[in-house]
Amino acid sequence: MEARRFAVWLALLAGCTPSPVFVMPAPDPGAATMLMGFSAPGGGPRISVVRPDQPWRLVAEDFPLDLRVLSYDHPIPDLAEGPLAALGDPPRCDLLNYQGAATKLLRAQEDIADGWVKSMAPDNAADDWLYGADLAKCIGTCTTWTETLSLDVPRVIVGLKVAQEEAIGVDFGGGVIRTDGASFQAICAPIPGVVDVTTGTWDGGDTLWIGHRDGRIERLLRSEQRADQPCVVHAATRVPSGQPIAALDVAPSSEPFELFILAAARGSATWMARWDGQRFDQEITGSPAQFSTQLVRLAAGRAIGTADNQEILVIHDDRAERVELPILSTVEGLTAAQSVEAEGPDSAWIGISHLGPCHYALPRSWVVPSDRSGTFSVDNVVRLPGRTYFTSARIRLHEVPDRGPGCADSETFPRHGSATTRIQASLLRRLNARQLVVGHAREEDGGAVVQSTSIRILTRSGGSP
Repeated sequence: MEARRFAVWLALLAGCTPSPVFVMPAPDPGAATMLMGFSAPGGGPRISVVRPDQPWRLVAEDFPLDLRVLSYDHPIPDLAEGPLAALGDPPRCDLLNYQGAATKLLRAQEDIADGWVKSMAPDNAADDWLYGADLAKCIGTCTTWTETLSLDVPRVIVGLKVAQEEAIGVDFGGGVIRTDGASFQAICAPIPGVVDVTTGTWDGGDTLWIGHRDGRIERLLRSEQRADQPCVVHAATRVPSGQPIAALDVAPSSEPFELFILAAARGSATWMARWDGQRFDQEITGSPAQFSTQLVRLAAGRAIGTADNQEILVIHDDRAERVELPILSTVEGLTAAQSVEAEGPDSAWIGISHLGPCHYALPRSWVVPSDRSGTFSVDNVVRLPGRTYFTSARIRLHEVPDRGPGCADSETFPRHGSATTRIQASLLRRLNARQLVVGHAREEDGGAVVQSTSIRILTRSGGSP
């Protein structure tokens, strides 16, 4: 089939007889769909749908020309060959799902022989080239948050789990509190004499699992509790080492039971395993823990644990392994995996000090952000569509969009005490599409004296993630 001519509009624009035709190969001939366009001096981009399996004939007279190509690995049936139709208002956003982008700058005819400069999606320059000012209608804008609810509690929340847009927190005295973002209610009161609860999780139904400093794990049924009475618990198991239970996560009540356990104490080797209700399996020992430990279940037989060191612990079907971080040090210092957020059955977001949120996919695939925050700590990481949020040792919430311009840090956590100079937020979780819950916000003065502790609800007050 005769190759199609490309950029004949340019010759017409120049008002002259077309120059000699130059043949250009496609940068990705294996693509299913391809958009190609150019920007001439003084004009915006002209974009066309082209066939990737044919060479293109370029008629060019004026230079420089900025050529750009987007390639898709899937067909887009409603895109016909030829000039790209208007994207509409609001624009169709499916064209953001390209797999690769390529550019070629033609300063003179000799540059036509040069290779394409390729990049993977997302490419902020390519997004802007395709959508212009309408890009924000597809990717959203930077978010603002307002504290809409706070519960000042003298106890420390050590475990927090969200299911069905409800959060349940366990405190170090064994008490249990719930919230739906509109109010807080006690499920049961702390147990007299108990001050050694280290973590807790919830199956989204009737059962909570509670870990203790001496390695014990207990079971608590919501249906047995009264808000004005101490919690009623049942012994379940104990880890062989007797190490403190640092983090727990459990299968939803609708799935076969499995409980993942991360046992750790600062300066001691970590231990992670799966418990099926009768025995431990998939056991793995990791490097010594530091300050922060977290654990998430991805799917049946899969979980990831972090212990504030230079590896993550991964239980993946019939394997349990230590996976080294993709970057072990930066100019700011040593890196450490400090937080984790599940994203589907085979991937997660890992909060890494000095790097920010990094994406990890089973079995050993890392994506590190090119724009590294340099933030010393990444204590919590939370994922919302198209963007990731994390907190650091400062009283700010950092927002990292997948694509588009970066967002300024926001001082989201208001000071409740006049002497407060620092707020350390722990157990930040996504409650629903518009709210985040902070399981434990600790306010300190300049001398590290605790002014207050609270559970907080942050509600999106601006932007469109």
